[in-house]
Amino acid sequence: MKRVNDKKTYLNRSETCFRTQGQSETAGRGAVLSASPASPSSRAGRHRRNGVRVSGFLLFLALAQIPGAFGDGLLAQEVRFAVVGDLMGHDEQIKSAYDPECKCYDYSSVFEDTAPYFQKADLAIGNLEVTLPGKADQYKGYPLFGSPDAYAEAMKKAGFDVLTLANNHTVDTGKPGVLRTLSVVQKLGMIGLGVYATEKAYQDNPVPVIEKNGLRIAMLNYTYGTNGIPVPPGVRINHIHPDQIRSDLLKANAMNVDVKMVLFHFGAEYTREPNNYQKQMVEVAVRSGADVIIGGHPHVLQPFEKRHVKDANGRLRPVLIAYSLGNFVSHQIRRYTDGGMIFQFTVEKTDAALTIRDIDYVPVLVYIDHSGSRPLYRVLPVEDYLHYEDGKLKRNPKAPRKLSKAGWSRMITFFTDTTQHLRKSRENVSR
Repeated sequence: MKRVNDKKTYLNRSETCFRTQGQSETAGRGAVLSASPASPSSRAGRHRRNGVRVSGFLLFLALAQIPGAFGDGLLAQEVRFAVVGDLMGHDEQIKSAYDPECKCYDYSSVFEDTAPYFQKADLAIGNLEVTLPGKADQYKGYPLFGSPDAYAEAMKKAGFDVLTLANNHTVDTGKPGVLRTLSVVQKLGMIGLGVYATEKAYQDNPVPVIEKNGLRIAMLNYTYGTNGIPVPPGVRINHIHPDQIRSDLLKANAMNVDVKMVLFHFGAEYTREPNNYQKQMVEVAVRSGADVIIGGHPHVLQPFEKRHVKDANGRLRPVLIAYSLGNFVSHQIRRYTDGGMIFQFTVEKTDAALTIRDIDYVPVLVYIDHSGSRPLYRVLPVEDYLHYEDGKLKRNPKAPRKLSKAGWSRMITFFTDTTQHLRKSRENVSR
């Protein structure tokens, strides 16, 4: 079993005994990211008490970690998610990442401001919409995306655990690019979804299951297509087919999983509302038992919602749906495409039921910082810069970074557009 580094946390000295050790396992029935048994905690539920002496309150804590110690339905296991949309790699981004001093690529600036959100989450997920060909002559942007390994390395360092790989650019650099991208992601200790090096690899593990904080989470990733480029022989890339979705979720039901998650790459680019195809595929997943459904590809934000649907036993169960998380980072620096969100939510499982709570989003803007020797791409959490006070939008006088006049203007427009567009979504999930 290969170990992966723990996420960085900002704990004071008295809290260090609560850390858990993350582990990664790619052998067996499913890709696994596991942690030590965890008792419920403040938000993420991932800290474990290491008391030496069991008496008084410590006895209560010890019993609280034994399933059923206080009767059914009392104990809760939970996982806190942070999910982002498209991680693009345009020509301008590649050029910006090149550091002439070390003659190497460095993408750390991209994630510097958002890393704390991923590191505080139990599982951080993003859509890697580039290949990692490993050849400098293939480091290019649109239409055939290939980026340096340093891009994925920066994602790992920032705190990403899972990357969806099945999208319309998966085969941009051919079969070698498909295989190498999957290999690099796995070697870095992240889990790559939706792509298999061989058909046998898919047959051996059609439904990846990630274990975290005692929960088993099935994660399925599908794309609508690959821009008309044929899938190379021998390689498996999950495509959106209703029968396949139903079959995979049926398999997940038989695998004793607690949460079923579907990640789609679908929809019409640059449209701010889901189209009929998206809605139809979401319905297929919902009716087949999916608990969380998240989409990408339109490059703009689309609404999200929480429903309550009847399960096979006639009981209501929650389903969380986000149609598009927009661009997380790209060079599409124009209205609606110049930002996205960090979509946050907690899935909690008790003996009684599954709950999806604390649903919210952090708007993020792509900002090109020209203050140094070379331009740097930075993804900025807008909440650090703008807020509403007495119904009016105001700037934070202690903003972490100094923005240009154009940067402030774009941020205000993006934040206003986003909060207005997603107002009903936020109201929906708060009920």
